[in-house]
Amino acid sequence: MKDVLVFIGFFATILLVALLIPALLVAGYLRARRKGYRAPSAALVSLVGSAAGILAAYKLIGKLPPRSLAVPFVLFWGAVLGTALVIRFLISVMPKRNPRVFGRRRPRFPFVTTGWALIAVGVLVCVYSFISWAIGKAPSSVAPIR
Repeated sequence: MKDVLVFIGFFATILLVALLIPALLVAGYLRARRKGYRAPSAALVSLVGSAAGILAAYKLIGKLPPRSLAVPFVLFWGAVLGTALVIRFLISVMPKRNPRVFGRRRPRFPFVTTGWALIAVGVLVCVYSFISWAIGKAPSSVAPIR
């Protein structure tokens, strides 16, 4: 009977953690966005918070006796609690920012040049593949043109 209760508790823990961790990540992201941070910075808060929470849970497991029944519960609940605490701490120490940007926006990344380069690489791969197929060097079930 004890094994069945442990299994049910472990299964319920996995289900709850599977729902809580994504909810914590989304909540941290949205709170960082409300403080005025853009998407990459806000996502980084959730990423760092979850990584630190999981690392804290692993460090806590190292202090438990081996083959303890508490290890799975500490692993999952420690990860949830650690994630929540770290995300909350990071958001509380982040200063509020003004999300408004005035003037002309200039991206730092050369999107147009990169797009044209990717198109050129795609065309070159297609031309190379066709030439390889036409001269018979590429393995194919379709006979090359002769």
